Amino acid sequence: MTNQYLDPIAATEQPRENFIRHLMTAYPLRDPHLRYGLKKQLEQPGTVWQHPYLEGSQPYRAASSVSNLVSQGILHPEMESLFQPSQRSLYEHQEKAVETVIKDKQNIVVATGTGSGKTECFLIPMLDMLLKEEENLSLSGVRALILYPMNALVNDQVKRLRKLLCRQETVKIRFGFYTTRTETTPKNAEESLRRELQAYEGKELQELFTATEKKNSDLSTKDKLVEAAIAKITAIQAISREEIWEKPPHILVTNYSMLEHMLIRPKERQEVFAASQNTFKMLVVDEAHTYSGSTGSEVSMLLERLKVAVGVEKEQLRCIATSASLGDKSVDPQVLKFASDLFGEPFKQVIRGDRVTATERLGQSYSLPSELSNEEIFDYLSIIELPSQDDSLDIWQDTLSSIVPLERLADAKSKARGNIHKFLWYVLKQHPLIHRLINILNRQPQSWEQVVKSSELWGIELPVHLDGTIEEKYIEEAKPALAHLLQLGTLARENKDDLPLLPVRLHLLFRSLEGVYACVNPKCSGAESDPDYRDQTIKYGRLYLNEKKTCDDCNSPVLELGSCSQCGQAYIFTQIIKNKLKSLPRSNAALKDNPNIYTLTSGVLDSETEEEENGESEIESAAPKTLILQQRDGWIGLAVDKNFDSTTQVDGEFNLAWHRSKDAENLKGCYLPKCAACGIRPIRALAINRFVTYV
Repeated sequence: MTNQYLDPIAATEQPRENFIRHLMTAYPLRDPHLRYGLKKQLEQPGTVWQHPYLEGSQPYRAASSVSNLVSQGILHPEMESLFQPSQRSLYEHQEKAVETVIKDKQNIVVATGTGSGKTECFLIPMLDMLLKEEENLSLSGVRALILYPMNALVNDQVKRLRKLLCRQETVKIRFGFYTTRTETTPKNAEESLRRELQAYEGKELQELFTATEKKNSDLSTKDKLVEAAIAKITAIQAISREEIWEKPPHILVTNYSMLEHMLIRPKERQEVFAASQNTFKMLVVDEAHTYSGSTGSEVSMLLERLKVAVGVEKEQLRCIATSASLGDKSVDPQVLKFASDLFGEPFKQVIRGDRVTATERLGQSYSLPSELSNEEIFDYLSIIELPSQDDSLDIWQDTLSSIVPLERLADAKSKARGNIHKFLWYVLKQHPLIHRLINILNRQPQSWEQVVKSSELWGIELPVHLDGTIEEKYIEEAKPALAHLLQLGTLARENKDDLPLLPVRLHLLFRSLEGVYACVNPKCSGAESDPDYRDQTIKYGRLYLNEKKTCDDCNSPVLELGSCSQCGQAYIFTQIIKNKLKSLPRSNAALKDNPNIYTLTSGVLDSETEEEENGESEIESAAPKTLILQQRDGWIGLAVDKNFDSTTQVDGEFNLAWHRSKDAENLKGCYLPKCAACGIRPIRALAINRFVTYV
């Protein structure tokens, strides 16, 4: 074992540093001042990254079990065999969802957090509805459709349904998924399934079999296990399109893009949906928050077309929407309206989950003795060095004696029986600092910086400057203190399979870079200067990571920046239509052969300056012409058929070097097909790249 525990600080800072390093490498800039300014921008929070968030993951409140719901007559008796162990408690919100759908016959929105068991909130009422059909289940036709925004989520649900439905003693319920992965013929579908299962771990395949089947079947080799799994799966799943056409399964899983194709094509419309006109009963939309704006309108119309195709009138359908990203209780009225608009059906209930408090789970926190003040605990946590998990409990006891009362340490040691995880559990479970942290994170996810500075957490007021900001030295002490507290809390657990004392998630937040924009005024007050290159001319003003028309500092034009991936030469671009400066099209395809786009530099090429100093010859290219930016009721661009002269500048306007192909005619522009500095001309890519990434 090792004492090198996961460092939350490194876990947050290292990915950020790697991302910025990647951007600076992928989009090189030869100009040192641009490079310096861009790096400085990228290092600011709120640009392409945000401070990480801590989310508490205390368990949700427990309620009844599937077994109890069966005994109450709410669920069909065979549900016990599907959800094992059936005596395991459901969460309170799961039970509420089941009862609202089954007993109250209402449509619901399940808006609980990640890992809260949202899937059970629709699978339990769905499978119960199917089992209660009894002999009518023998009739083919889709009863329930589960809609996802993407294939990856479909794949996860397919695995879940296989495990559940393979537990049927007699196969009554079948399902199918219909995406681009679904093969047309049974033969091809079986081969595809075989390849899929061969990539699984043996343990995952074993989960498809009951204890009796494992005992009575020969599953001794991977090949035998795969073939037996194929037999199990094909009994409960329609694996090909032809099977789904011939006998539509009870449950159909797809994504909204494929559903649109199915409703257009006569084959699926007739064989799948028209064949389900007397059976269709339930519609589930997962990740419902993704269907906002114009996408939401499109999906809403798609669902209306689905209802027409299966012959369902309004309020004849049971609808369930799920999402972990629908705010808190204060927005429930808006959530209900959103769901009603999306489904075209009435919604009255938003199901949310409540987590247990620290006191409910761990007992009442104790008061610290006078010799252990909050200030001393804070100071010690900031410098503590945690022992290895292999070290004796005596070493751990000595290390923690500055933050935990001695009698608590002794009591924990007697209960732990040499187990470090149990020891930490008993040592910390009623510590007031742990309780305060749990209660803070239980309210809502909090930014790392916010928790670090929390006087509620530390029980002390961190010293502040006259402007109200906390002194940096204390923030730097608070960061390792919080990191060490999280390390201790995640190590502590009462039993091996239990949640840790501090179940938390650390969310790292990044966004794509959607362009870099530069002020064309070299004298801009917002221009950055690399202190290591003070002798080199500054060619551009302030940089922006969001689109701007004019500079906030000097009111000069701001144009989009690009660079050559080979040599790092910087360029700026504009689109000029009737002399007006316009934004560039966002797609690369719209850039090529566009006569309205002008490829520019502020001053001569960086390579020309260096080569003149070194006495080297420059790349053969057309001499740049001139593009003048003037202010006339807004900034306008005028292309001029004269060679660029960097010494000719007039107050109130900007002369830029306009680069174009050697064979260019008249004053039309173009997105330069090759770098004017190094001459590179890629075959399948642009020579000059804009600063656009996708995370």
